[in-house]
Amino acid sequence: MQVELTPEDVAAAEALIASGRCATVEEAVRMAFWALEADEQRLERLFAAIEANPEWKAEIQRKIQEGLDDVEAGRMVPADHEFFESIKRRGRERLEQRRSISA
Repeated sequence: MQVELTPEDVAAAEALIASGRCATVEEAVRMAFWALEADEQRLERLFAAIEANPEWKAEIQRKIQEGLDDVEAGRMVPADHEFFESIKRRGRERLEQRRSISA
């Protein structure tokens, strides 16, 4: 079987090879399939855990409904560059606080 990769996929495979994580493009593609399978297995375990815990499931459903209600009421912010920068900034501030506490 032959597969044609997009330029982005080729660049990702070449980066894996350049970093030494993979020796060939074929190995990089295999690694991607393994990662996909591992992600799917993690999701299956997560969903099973949620189904097995009614309190978790109810809390998740409540949070989802809360989010949908917020959207419907117009209580939302655009997920633009500024939004993500503010998240990174707050994360850096929290990290710095943790570092200063543990020092």
